[in-house]
Amino acid sequence: MTRTDLVLGVAVACSVGAFATNALAEEDAHRVRHVPPTIIEGSHTSLAFEVADLDRLGRIVVLVRGPRRRQPTLVRVERTEIGWVAILPPHLVRAPWIEYWVEERLDGDRRRPVFASAAAPHRVQVIEREDERREADALAVRGGRESLIVLRGEWVDFGRRRVRALPQRFADRYYRVEASYGYAFFAFVEQIRIGVGTVRGESVDVDALVAPPGVPPPEGTDTDVGVDYGVGEITWYLHELLRVRTSALFGFSQDGFEVGGGADLVIGRDQGTTLTLGGELVGRLGMTGKLRLEWWTVPRFPMGAQVEVTTFPSGSDPGVRLLYDVAWAMYPGALLRLRGGYQARTSITGGPAIAAEVQLAF
Repeated sequence: MTRTDLVLGVAVACSVGAFATNALAEEDAHRVRHVPPTIIEGSHTSLAFEVADLDRLGRIVVLVRGPRRRQPTLVRVERTEIGWVAILPPHLVRAPWIEYWVEERLDGDRRRPVFASAAAPHRVQVIEREDERREADALAVRGGRESLIVLRGEWVDFGRRRVRALPQRFADRYYRVEASYGYAFFAFVEQIRIGVGTVRGESVDVDALVAPPGVPPPEGTDTDVGVDYGVGEITWYLHELLRVRTSALFGFSQDGFEVGGGADLVIGRDQGTTLTLGGELVGRLGMTGKLRLEWWTVPRFPMGAQVEVTTFPSGSDPGVRLLYDVAWAMYPGALLRLRGGYQARTSITGGPAIAAEVQLAF
């Protein structure tokens, strides 16, 4: 074999190899096709794909980032009734732009670029509507989570009080436990919540103490009180700095069917500095009025101070409560809150209050 024949053989082999490689690359490239948009209007966005050769197909993912998110968020391409799509969460699609690239994840750690790349992503202009911008802002605060579970419990002790000239002292305390589920719409109806709860306590019916000094009180003056109830609540969005919460309560006590409800006016931004003025009525247990200030000036550790005037749990003469709480934001939308305080029914009797609350968003 001459040198010329050897060179020609090597050239032919390289050409055949290059042709086979290009053919395989072209074949792989045609397994997933995507036509990218250049402008997105609104935050509800899906990206469409054409997929072939399902037997050899790996997991197709879209990696999205924006001006506020330098680390990409992974979104899977799923097969739906209208084809293969990747639905981008609204809180990711924010003005003025997003950029993304597409990869196929194969066995092990192997990855194959499908469209664009991390070094050269495809950028899309985003035009937001005002209502969708607000929804995206609210979702971003919760990390894209729309559901919320809340568990709370509270112990309140007004001390053992002496009523009028009677020699004995009466217990004046209660506890309250409540569990609820909420779902956020981020529209005019911002959130709905449903829950169940119970209140148990000891109290004294001041109105029943009509006996003269030194005479034992009538039967039933020192009583156990309690209500088991269900509650429904709606948060209404009026303005970026103004919300109204309304609730209705239905339950049963030792006296029969009970009804109640409440309303709060909330001034300020969610997870910012807010002022809440509100009140609640729970059947024969009584009513409560409150003024609360909450602030998020320390990252991940919101705090609040609250003043209450309440007739709980007897529904008779009012007491005053001073409360302070500190919370830990475990992750966006999730809180662990601890509260302590002091309350008094009269100028000479009072006691402590402790409470805990867990909020889990998903």
